[in-house]
Amino acid sequence: MIQRRTRIGHDGFNLMSIRVLHCIHSLSGGGAERQVQLLVAESQHAGMEPAIFCVNDKGSELIGRSVPIYKSTQSIKYNYSLFGSLHEAMRKFHPDVLHAWLPASMTIPAMLVAFAHRVPSVFSYRNRMFFNRPLTVPEYLCALMAASRVVSNNPVGRSNLAYRALYKLKRGVEIKNAVQVDARFRKQRTDPSPDSARTILFAGRLTAQKNWRCLLRAIPLIETQHSYRVTICGDGEDAGELRELIDELKLQDTVTLLGYRRDVYAIMQSADVLVLPSWYEGMPNVLLEALAIGIPSIVSGIPSHRDLIGDTRCAMTFNPNSPAELAARISEFFANPSCATEMVRAGWNIAEAHTPLAMAGRYRDFYLDMTDGRS
Repeated sequence: MIQRRTRIGHDGFNLMSIRVLHCIHSLSGGGAERQVQLLVAESQHAGMEPAIFCVNDKGSELIGRSVPIYKSTQSIKYNYSLFGSLHEAMRKFHPDVLHAWLPASMTIPAMLVAFAHRVPSVFSYRNRMFFNRPLTVPEYLCALMAASRVVSNNPVGRSNLAYRALYKLKRGVEIKNAVQVDARFRKQRTDPSPDSARTILFAGRLTAQKNWRCLLRAIPLIETQHSYRVTICGDGEDAGELRELIDELKLQDTVTLLGYRRDVYAIMQSADVLVLPSWYEGMPNVLLEALAIGIPSIVSGIPSHRDLIGDTRCAMTFNPNSPAELAARISEFFANPSCATEMVRAGWNIAEAHTPLAMAGRYRDFYLDMTDGRS
């Protein structure tokens, strides 16, 4: 029988405290890791007691000291040591729910261990790839057997045929990501002077998914009377190929490579426009952060981008197969500086609906629904 404590939340109501063990490879790097950080930070305010199980504790300094962190001594492979570490974390923390985030090589063992402990588990689907590859058939069958419920942060997950079956059988829900940006980074919009150089920003991992080649091939096609620079913030497996294409297109004087940076918000603040040419995304965190900061965006017209921006005019869209269309959108943006103000205002309205506390409240209700009848 689950023994839960009650506490008083920010709204003055009694909250039933629920213990949640979050399993994820690391706490630094990508969008899912940032969402775990935000969720854990707001958990106590929303009536939850969190703990974390990870393989790489890089980024754990961003988590409050009151949050238990259990670390595996092994890499993320299907081996007995990982199962043993997970079992020990379950024994010490006694969670009411286990939430398996990513990658697949940790998600599947985590759900199987939770199943053995008779603890409900969440299969978290972020986008169509897990650790740069789709789930294998055995992994999918394990998820189907072991997961109690399924959660996605975007409608793309629900549209995938295989995951559609998981959603139906496991009563899946969609809980969108949150964004938290320090108020000092919110950009106060002023029209740039005619003589100032414009800054086009790309921020993200340098992988095939992010479609950085489209941006580089669009640069020579931009038609504008203004001078401009392109800043690329991020690192990844395609870094070498990116440098080769910059040399091939003779863009050395136009493109600046910053590599991986922790001060991404400050870099965004200095940009005039953000370009996201991704082939696919889960919930696009970089776009959500840009909306919160107040940076106009030009994004590929993929379903997850369109789902976030809706019918607002907070961003321009283009076909990710067409560098020429991207160049036309950038040229249009530079030719009409007044449109930036409307884009920024619409973006702020979207960002304000995605607070970390609101996300934590939705997860709390989801977890409580999972454990209904077990308390």
